[in-house]
Amino acid sequence: MSELERVAFGWPDAAPVSFGLSLAARPVEKIVLLGANGGCKTTRLRLLDALLFPTAGTHRYDGEAVTAQRARRTDWSRRFRREVGLLFQHPEAMLFNPMVRDEIGYGPRWLGLPDAELRIA
Repeated sequence: MSELERVAFGWPDAAPVSFGLSLAARPVEKIVLLGANGGCKTTRLRLLDALLFPTAGTHRYDGEAVTAQRARRTDWSRRFRREVGLLFQHPEAMLFNPMVRDEIGYGPRWLGLPDAELRIA
């Protein structure tokens, strides 16, 4: 379960945005964020995906605080990345390998699977 409790975030050289946001996303629940452009929807999703970290408030995943220090730990990060994902609206923001095979194999390779398991027949 992912939880945000009274989260705020601030970009460098900008005033923090206080969402006053509290949210609990349980397994198999579907949550929709709707709003106008510039309403911080993507920032909130990046907070939930540990691509950004709150400047105030708490983000917890399975009861553990999600912090930049914890995200740098390989064991925690691998588990989190296997269980939590974020797909961007524009595919060009996600694709960065020149070959489809390399793009498909990037995630499993990052998770440490041997190349033999990644071979495409």
